[in-house]
Amino acid sequence: MAAALNQNTNLWRIAPAATVIELQTIEWFKTIFKFPQQTEGVYSSGGQFANMIALSAARQYFCQDVREKGISQLGAKLRFYVSDQAHYCHRQALELLGLGTKALRIIPSDDNYRINLDLLTTAIKQDRETGAIPAVVIGTTGTVGCGAIDPISELAKIAKQEKLWFHIDGSYGALGILAEKAPSELHHINLGDSLVFDPHKWLYSPIDTAVTLVNHQGLLSQTFGNQVTYLEPSLSNQDSFDFVNLTPENSRPFRAIRVWLPLIARGINAFKESIENDFMLAKYMASLIDQHPSLELMTPTVTSIVCWRYLPTHQLTLERENLLHRRIIEEMAQRGIACISQALLHSNIICLRACFVNFRTTSDIVQEVVNKSAEIGQQIYEHEFIN
Repeated sequence: MAAALNQNTNLWRIAPAATVIELQTIEWFKTIFKFPQQTEGVYSSGGQFANMIALSAARQYFCQDVREKGISQLGAKLRFYVSDQAHYCHRQALELLGLGTKALRIIPSDDNYRINLDLLTTAIKQDRETGAIPAVVIGTTGTVGCGAIDPISELAKIAKQEKLWFHIDGSYGALGILAEKAPSELHHINLGDSLVFDPHKWLYSPIDTAVTLVNHQGLLSQTFGNQVTYLEPSLSNQDSFDFVNLTPENSRPFRAIRVWLPLIARGINAFKESIENDFMLAKYMASLIDQHPSLELMTPTVTSIVCWRYLPTHQLTLERENLLHRRIIEEMAQRGIACISQALLHSNIICLRACFVNFRTTSDIVQEVVNKSAEIGQQIYEHEFIN
C-alpha cells in the first residue's frame, strides 16, 4: 500500500493522513515503553540510521552551536561509552557526526556479554581526569551477537550521577517488552533520554521501518529543522505537524502504515503472543542443544538469540574450529535447511547463531536445525578436517 501510494510524508500539507498515522503510532510506542508525554519520535529506514538520529540529538544537546560553527573545542572533547558487544553503527555515527572514532570508548563486556559497569565508571573517571567530557552512555537491549541485555537500570543511575545522556539501542530487543515474561531490564527502558527500535524486527513489519524516540521536547527540531520557503508549514491549519523538521530525511516514504495497519487489523495481543512464542522457541532450542552430546550452548539465552557450537571428536586449533563453524553455516544454507549466522564471542570464538523474529518458525524447524547442525558438523569435520 505504501509503495502504491508513493507519498512523501515530509509535510502535513501534502500528506495529512500519513502524518496523523505516524503521530498516532508514535503515541502508541510512548505508551508501550512508558516514555513521558513530551517525548518526540520519528521513523527512519533502520536501526543504523535511527541511532544516528538519536546520537545527533545528543551532540546537539551538548553543543548548541554545532550547526553554525561545526565541531568546536568542546565538541572535540565529548566521549561516548558503549559495550564491545554493541553494533558498529555507533562508531559509524560518530564518524559521520564529525566526532571521530576517538570519541567512542569501547567498554569490555562481562562473562554474560553485558557492559562491565566497573570498567565503565573507571573509564568515565579517567576521561574527566584527562580533560575529556563524558557525554553519552549507550546501553543495548539485545546485542547483535548473543542477544544480551545491558543492565539498563544501573546504567541509568550512572548516567544520572555523571550527568550523561543515556541512549538505549533497542533495535532488536526493545519490543520484547511486549512479552508477558520479558526480561526485567526491558521495563527500565523509560529511563533513557533516547531509544531506538526496529518494528521490522520484532513487530514483523516490512524492512525499512525503524523508530527513534527522544525524551527532550523540541530537541529533534533544533537538531534537524530548517526554515526554507519550499518547506513552509500549512497556513490553513495552525496545528499541523511537519516530520521533515525531526529528521535529516526530506523525502520520506509512508513507513508508519506498515505498523499502524497490522496493529489495527490484528491488535497488540496477537503480536505479544508471537513475541512470546519466539522467546519460547529460543528456550526450547537451548534445551535441545544442552541435551545433545555433540553440541554446546555458548551463551545465556535471555532474548530470542541462541549461540552454540559443534563439538568435534578431537580438539582443533581455534582457527580451524572457527573455520569449521563457518562451513557449517554455509552448508546449512546451501542445503536449504536454514539461514543461521555466526557470532564472535570472547576469546575470538566463532559460534553458530539463530535469531527468532519470524512468526512462521515452528518447534519442528528448531529441532531440525539443531539436529542438522550436529549432523553436518560431523560430516564436514570427517571429510575436511581430519588429515
